[in-house]
Amino acid sequence: MRRRRWSLRLRITAGALVVVIAGLTVAGLLVTRVVTDAMTEQIDHALVADADYAQRSTTSGRVIPPAQGPNGLYVQLVDLSTVQAVGFGSKTKDRPPLMRVDQRVGTIATVDDPVLGPVRSIVVAGPTGSKTVLVLARSSGDVRAVATRLKSLVVVLILVGSALLGLVIWWVVGRSLRPVEQMRRQVDGLQDRDLTNRIALPGTRDELDRLAVTLNELLGRLQAAIDRERRFVADASHDLRTPVAAMKVLLETGDDEPGDASFIRAETLARVEELQELIDRLLELSASDRAAETARDPVDLDDIVLAQAARLARSDRLHVDTSAVSGGQVAGNLTDLGRVVANLAANAARYAATTVRFVVRTRGEIVELVVEDDGPGIPLSDRERIFERFATLDDARNRQHSGAGLGLSITAGLVALHRGRITVDDVPGGGARFTVTFPAFMPSDRAEMPVGSG
Repeated sequence: MRRRRWSLRLRITAGALVVVIAGLTVAGLLVTRVVTDAMTEQIDHALVADADYAQRSTTSGRVIPPAQGPNGLYVQLVDLSTVQAVGFGSKTKDRPPLMRVDQRVGTIATVDDPVLGPVRSIVVAGPTGSKTVLVLARSSGDVRAVATRLKSLVVVLILVGSALLGLVIWWVVGRSLRPVEQMRRQVDGLQDRDLTNRIALPGTRDELDRLAVTLNELLGRLQAAIDRERRFVADASHDLRTPVAAMKVLLETGDDEPGDASFIRAETLARVEELQELIDRLLELSASDRAAETARDPVDLDDIVLAQAARLARSDRLHVDTSAVSGGQVAGNLTDLGRVVANLAANAARYAATTVRFVVRTRGEIVELVVEDDGPGIPLSDRERIFERFATLDDARNRQHSGAGLGLSITAGLVALHRGRITVDDVPGGGARFTVTFPAFMPSDRAEMPVGSG
């Protein structure tokens, strides 16, 4: 069974508490160490002064005072040959020496005595030639007691502080995440196919507001995509239904007029070709919708235009003008750019009365492609809509020639993939002019090309 993960609120609270507990623990240990070191240093300073006094007293023959109270000075005369205390106060005489076995003269060490408790001791050399030393000691029990109390206090502070801080963090995180939960509920309440509602801004003027704005923009794009999909399906269904219905009628009436078999076969074949062309266009449109990065090879746009113009020139019906075609190199995919030129050329040839004109020119960092025809032209109100999928215009240009309304939509998509722009306007004297602008191929584009390209 899969373990359930902790909530974000709980993870943040737990993580913060771990950091706080670790910080308080380290701080408590440091404070305890600093305080105990300071107290120990005071005892050591006193022992050094005591040792200096004892050294001078031994040299001058003065009497060293006996051991004092529990926090005072303890003095032992230790015989090194027997390692036993042989002189001075009742608390220290005939007791284990208040020194370590390896402790040298002038050094200070901590010794745990079963009666006196912990002491700090220093060894002072005895009279010259003797086998005795003086051991001076002062109790360090207060140091250990203070350290114990400080550690207990740190534990209490950690427990109480962590509990209070945990509650505060839990409340603050919950309050901060409340708008996120509200946004989640609003998104969860949206219908799968209806994303018209939008998320209310929390009004926090911070990252949460920006998150809500971003989600609303995403919902807008998703709704637009759904609307396009609906229109696409509806329009595709309509355009696919027309040739299929025509073929059905032809086949149903074929039995009534057996003599028209050749006519029916020819008409059915024409409808099949129309259907195949529409399906091919739909596949092209689907391919042009891919968001993949297009290739960035150097492509001579003028060569593509001249090749396409040569194909159009084979028709005796049209005059093809390429006198204004000059050099123009763009960064892109040769096949896709060829489809752009072919679609514009086919569109111009379909509607032209007598002439199709091509222009290619470079203007600074822009390469411009112009395709003109002398047909009916396009009304101003339809010049944006003409690039929509399945666009059908109710004008002379559309009534003369029927089509699926996908060619220019595919062209616009391919132009956009190449970071270009396409527009349409009138030709003086009549006709339509399609203008496409592409970024010119630059040396930096060559540096970005994949190995082996070009």
